[in-house]
Amino acid sequence: FMLKFTKKAFTLVELIIVVTIIAILATIWFISYSGYSENLKDTVRKTDVKTISKALEFKLSKGLLLPAPDNISWEITEKWVKFKIGELWDQSHTELESDLAQLPIDPVDKTHYKYAISENWRYYIVVATLNNWQEYKYSNLVLADNSSKNNWENKQNGKQENPQNKQETPKNPENEEDEWIFTYDEFDKKIVITWFKPGKARKEITIPKKIKQKDVLEIWNDAFHPYDIEKVDAPSVEVIWNQAFKFGKLKEIKFPNVKFIWNETFRNNPGLTKIDFPSVEYIWNNAFSDIWLVTELNIPNVKTIWDHAFLTTSLNKSSKLRLEKVESIWIRAFDGMNLEEIDLPKVKTIWDSAFANNWLKKVNLPEVVSIWNDAFYGDNVKEVKMQKVKTIWKTAFYYNKIEKLELLEVTDIWENAFGYNALEEIKLKNVINIWDAAFLGNSLKEIYLPKVKNVWENTFNGNLLKKIELPEVKFIWKRAFAMNFWNWITDIKFPKVEIISEEAFWDNNVWPKKLTLPSSLKKIEVNAFSNTLVEEIDNKSNLTEAEIKPAFGPDMYNKYTWKK
Repeated sequence: FMLKFTKKAFTLVELIIVVTIIAILATIWFISYSGYSENLKDTVRKTDVKTISKALEFKLSKGLLLPAPDNISWEITEKWVKFKIGELWDQSHTELESDLAQLPIDPVDKTHYKYAISENWRYYIVVATLNNWQEYKYSNLVLADNSSKNNWENKQNGKQENPQNKQETPKNPENEEDEWIFTYDEFDKKIVITWFKPGKARKEITIPKKIKQKDVLEIWNDAFHPYDIEKVDAPSVEVIWNQAFKFGKLKEIKFPNVKFIWNETFRNNPGLTKIDFPSVEYIWNNAFSDIWLVTELNIPNVKTIWDHAFLTTSLNKSSKLRLEKVESIWIRAFDGMNLEEIDLPKVKTIWDSAFANNWLKKVNLPEVVSIWNDAFYGDNVKEVKMQKVKTIWKTAFYYNKIEKLELLEVTDIWENAFGYNALEEIKLKNVINIWDAAFLGNSLKEIYLPKVKNVWENTFNGNLLKKIELPEVKFIWKRAFAMNFWNWITDIKFPKVEIISEEAFWDNNVWPKKLTLPSSLKKIEVNAFSNTLVEEIDNKSNLTEAEIKPAFGPDMYNKYTWKK
């Protein structure tokens, strides 16, 4: 018994079926691979957008402004905020290099991603175009408006938000159906108000103490600038940042717990008449400048007031200012406020023009050590007490009405410090240097400077001097005592003087008409005593008559004696 084998080939039908199956499988594989490849490219785009966003967020976290887009082409409005649209290219990348080493570009066509910033340089949008031609956006504006950043992604891909994950927008307690009229950022332990929504404009706003069980503690830069709000009540806010209410129409504000008021916060709100901040400790530059007329100023706990804080903001002319805790008042802080009286028991430094152009009559500065340039320029001060002051700088009390001055600790008085006052008496116990025109144009009749070594140009020019006593002075400069022609100088003593400069005593009446030149004198310049009535010179120095005579002018004396 033997088995019989026969050879049998595939039929044509079977081959067609096999080929068809292979073709179908190949097609399925190709389609799957193509889809995977496209999804991979979209994933790269989304990752790039998030990488750029992280760099932008880090720049904001350091308190810096966002970079401007390259090739700005148009504007859009998102969430009531205007954006300028451009690209993230060379210029904008340059400002991000430290946080974004390599500039991401589209993986297919190598184009740059779209990039937009808001008008206040605080919000951004980064945009990538996906394979299905939809836009993938990433922005910090949505986060500030209490939505997750992924909402942009969900909206662009047609996904619906999970209602269980959606956070409810808090309601305004005045109207439970309205959203808050502002946006905010949420931190671990606080809420920061960030932006005002023009579409929700109101004349009165109340900022709640808490949102989501967290204290509302800060109002961020430009948050309500510039809008038509007239009344603000913020019972829990402790910090108000730069320009938050600048160029506004405020009439009434309540911030009982604010401790820090930053630059230009309330600048140019001409309708604001009452400034009441019972808890404020620090007031920065221009915080309340250009408000025009204020009837009440209450800042009892303030410690430092910075430059121009109340510049050109006028108080009632009868206003009194008492600052019990302030230690430093900076440049032009109260310039032009119409103040008549100030009480500064702890202030140690008063900077340039701090109280210039007021109506002050009496100044008591028990702890002040330094008074800087123009500090009380152009006031009406008649009486000043400065027990601990050591340095008085240029034009500090220029153009006032001070009649009597006693400076027990002062060592240096700078140019024009007390120029054009009504001084009749001064006591300068420890002064060493008096600079140019320090007492120009007063009514001094007698001066005694026990420690002064240099009297500079025009220092006592234009007074009514009768007696001058300079026991330690070595140098007397140009016109230092010139033009005291309304009185007769009866006594001049300068036993250690070495140099008397030109016109130092020019245009004076000297009586008696005899002048003694001490043995210390080394040089006396031309016209030092010209146009005086000196008739007799007693020269105890080593100078010759030929060296001395030009100082008095020709034929100005008729008797000359010298040491034998």
